[in-house]
Amino acid sequence: MKVSYNQHSQERGDLVWLLDFANPDNNEFIVANQFTVIENQQNKRPDLVLFVNGLPLVVVELKNPTDENATIKAAYQQLDTYKHTIPSLFTYNALLIISDGLEAKAGSLSADLSRFMAWKTVGADCIRPNDDISENSDYNKGACNAPLQEIERAKAKWTQMEALIGSEQRINNIVQDIVSYFEARQEVFAGKGMIVSMSRRIAVDLYEAIIKIKPEWHSDELNKGVIKVVMTAASSDGYKLAKHHTTKQQRRLLATRIKDNNDELKLVIVRDMWLTGFDAPSLHTLYIDKPMQGHNLMQAIARVCGFIWISQRV
Repeated sequence: MKVSYNQHSQERGDLVWLLDFANPDNNEFIVANQFTVIENQQNKRPDLVLFVNGLPLVVVELKNPTDENATIKAAYQQLDTYKHTIPSLFTYNALLIISDGLEAKAGSLSADLSRFMAWKTVGADCIRPNDDISENSDYNKGACNAPLQEIERAKAKWTQMEALIGSEQRINNIVQDIVSYFEARQEVFAGKGMIVSMSRRIAVDLYEAIIKIKPEWHSDELNKGVIKVVMTAASSDGYKLAKHHTTKQQRRLLATRIKDNNDELKLVIVRDMWLTGFDAPSLHTLYIDKPMQGHNLMQAIARVCGFIWISQRV
């Protein structure tokens, strides 16, 4: 880094090295656990930050190996959320490391997940499975084999259906239908609408597709905008979903807005929230783009006083 200084009443220039590569012991190395970063009214705590001479060069995200949802992908998505919400932490970043407790991968700041490579020490993997975790695995697998198989089959079926319902082409077609139906209905009878989606991922994709058609409906501010997604999300879900996360207090504000006929908020997208125990006389249209039946369907229909639109698109 270039610096200037005075010597014998003369200004001179020189270079200051922030890191001593020739003599590593001259550097100060600090590993901070749960280091808190506050930026843009966001409070985040990455698992590990490695500082060299005060510069945060490495950020590490670790997941619990006993949690089936704590995957390498979830760790990557959490770092992606941090890059958007607390970007100053990554100004000097040289390396990102992610781990699910069983394997670890490393990549650069701009690398996508496929470019993260296995993290290894000389001659051995850096992170090994904990023997305690698998101590009774054979017994557990035998005892739970049948119900687990049923659960896995149900998960596979849901995943296939979600991929079909949430395909890009179908989303674009559905959005064209919803926007045209809603605007035509507003000309006849002013009111508000609720869109019910199959997953949070689809809810966000619907939102993004709608604001491409109607960019004036979007606002980053909670108390502004014609359309909102009502959902919760974690940093590990990735920034795309995490930016739509709402707290209980924020959902109260959105509920007040949707119930107010004079408020510009006209459309909300939900997965499960507000389908039970939520009454808003202003809601006159329900758009269902999710497999529903029986009691759940009746509860959803009870939310509105008016038109029910159930998607027939495949």
